[in-house]
Amino acid sequence: MSCASRPEPEWVTSQPQEEGYWFGIGTIQKPSYGNDCREEARNKALVEISSQISIQISGSFKRVIEEHNLNLDEITKSVIQTRVDNNLPNIEGVDFFDNKDRCGVLLRLSQSIYYETI
Repeated sequence: MSCASRPEPEWVTSQPQEEGYWFGIGTIQKPSYGNDCREEARNKALVEISSQISIQISGSFKRVIEEHNLNLDEITKSVIQTRVDNNLPNIEGVDFFDNKDRCGVLLRLSQSIYYETI
């Protein structure tokens, strides 16, 4: 990932689409609340990837959960957190930008690698 100051890349306003990947974009306005703009942006991008996985898991579990009268949200959150934690080493940093107003990071997770690890 490049650290040089440059204009905001296209992916900031137009999420990349590539078959077989989930993408996460995280941007932070400066000054950021913490010391590390890159880390805050990365955390936001991870949440975005997690939400895409959540949609898929929710759909898969909905029927099972309804049949057993369990709480879908709590079970989904637990499964997502476990799966994302297990896949953190597999999340790739695609790009990073840092200008005077904000910084951002673009991450991606291969769906095939994700499914191999669960």
